Amino acid sequence: MKLSKKSRKIGYSYEVLLSQYDRVLIVAECAETKALTKDQILEFLISGSLELNVRGKTIATTYIGRIEDVNDKAKKATIETENGLQTDPKVTYLIIFCPARRTLCYQYYALSLYGERCAMLQHFLFPNPIVTVSLPQMCLSFYNKNIATNPEQIEAVHNIVSGCKNSKLQIPYIIFGPPGTGKTSIIVESILQLLLHDQKSRILITAGPNCACDEIALRICNTLSLGEKPRPNILARIYCCSQESRRENLNKLLLEYSNMYDWHFWPDIAILQRYRIVVCTLSCLGKLITGGLQHFTHVFLDEAAACSMSESLIGLVGGLTKQSNFIFSGDHKQLGPIIKSKRAEALGLGISLMERQLQHKCYDANEANGHYNRSIQTRLCRNFRSHPAIVKLFNELYYDNKLESMASKENTNLAAKWKGLHDPNFPILFHAVKGREQYDEDSSSFYNWNEVELVLKYVDDLLESGLGDGRKLEETDIGIISPYRSQCMSIQEDLNKHLKIQVETGSVETYRGKEKAVIIVSFVRSRCKNLGFLRNPKRLNVVLSRAKSLLILIGNDVTLSKQSDYEFVIKECKRHGNFIPAPAASKKN
Repeated sequence: MKLSKKSRKIGYSYEVLLSQYDRVLIVAECAETKALTKDQILEFLISGSLELNVRGKTIATTYIGRIEDVNDKAKKATIETENGLQTDPKVTYLIIFCPARRTLCYQYYALSLYGERCAMLQHFLFPNPIVTVSLPQMCLSFYNKNIATNPEQIEAVHNIVSGCKNSKLQIPYIIFGPPGTGKTSIIVESILQLLLHDQKSRILITAGPNCACDEIALRICNTLSLGEKPRPNILARIYCCSQESRRENLNKLLLEYSNMYDWHFWPDIAILQRYRIVVCTLSCLGKLITGGLQHFTHVFLDEAAACSMSESLIGLVGGLTKQSNFIFSGDHKQLGPIIKSKRAEALGLGISLMERQLQHKCYDANEANGHYNRSIQTRLCRNFRSHPAIVKLFNELYYDNKLESMASKENTNLAAKWKGLHDPNFPILFHAVKGREQYDEDSSSFYNWNEVELVLKYVDDLLESGLGDGRKLEETDIGIISPYRSQCMSIQEDLNKHLKIQVETGSVETYRGKEKAVIIVSFVRSRCKNLGFLRNPKRLNVVLSRAKSLLILIGNDVTLSKQSDYEFVIKECKRHGNFIPAPAASKKN
């Protein structure tokens, strides 16, 4: 049931840590501003002042508004402010976008609360050695019948529903799930079983991205909607005001369980506490805990391996009580937190709290036999997403050959008749290109026109001719990945311009947790001394594990082979005959 507009209690306030709007500094180019150093500009930004005056002349103004769009190619920025921009069209301006700090403020707030709740969180964050405990088993009738045939998933659901925390186990329960192993299915099934068997349960579901929260909430809503009568106060999907702009793209069923009308509002905490399930992002949760939200028996943090420790702490202090169960779900061998500061990464912020927890001895697995303490964790090993040959590739590289391919042939063997494969049993093709990487003067992101052209060629051919044997593809069946934002933008613009189609194009970060029947990858880097962040094996792991039926890799084989994981992939493609060598270098840069 939708949150009533009446639940917006005007007299109830959340602590305002930072404005929800963006800050943009507009600096006029003149003699005074040319004399300014970077430190002086930074000092002005930190001061929070709205105007910078030199000799009585305003040379820089800070505007508070919303940054609607920034287009690198056209060098255009669209900024919406209350009173408009006071600028002179004859003057050149330097525009400085101030980094968004709202989420960081919530992380600092969570850290401040940690001091108050240190004793309670001590057992969670610094667990002592634990003896394996047999938890009471319940007779469960599964909503998702596929779980009934999967021993690891059955075990995880039983442990969570039976109570993964008792007097001896006051630590997080961890679901470690490589790609396509059904982590989300376990979370959804566990929550539905808790609703049925524990009437006192109050459940918080949180994650970094909205898409992860939406996926879990939608699966639960779809199951709940099968009942004869709508059940009040069951689930509340709380969106932040930033989601108002994408309201038209949100699932209609989710909107019926949300706080989003034509506009967004923050609900009264007293009203929110009546709901059995609350779903929101970590950033949104940061806002809610400033209003005193903390009443949950179970806290689920999905995609936990992609969250920094300080982000995860929002979930811990925001939902945890002495009686709470905390469940991590993720894969620490995939791409972790996105940390742009090299200093912060060197100090350990690039390691997720989930990965840190797994370093404690109580979570260790016996190297000889693979046994581990099953009362505090579940390690999934059955892949239901990808073709066996694709699974074998990232399984050998990153998972010690412990994964089993269980996906049906109907879903994964679609490219068996595709003309581009020499070996149809190995649906991975590497197309070598001796292109040239480039970047614009004011950008550090690379692009490669030779690879853009080849990506478009493959997309056009796949949509026109399909995969052979009469198998046609829709635009939604194809995904394009590139590690570099400029390459993604170049590909998307050319797709829109030349082919008039909408194929989802995104970076490795945006493709975490997604899957497509066909994935095309453009690696971009060529004729360079080092691969930059492409050297990160977790990044390649994400790339290799998104495709269900066909994986097309485009790049400079000589350049990429400088890193051993890429070299292994290229050699495998050559061994199976699915390698297209590069022609003579193109004259076009």
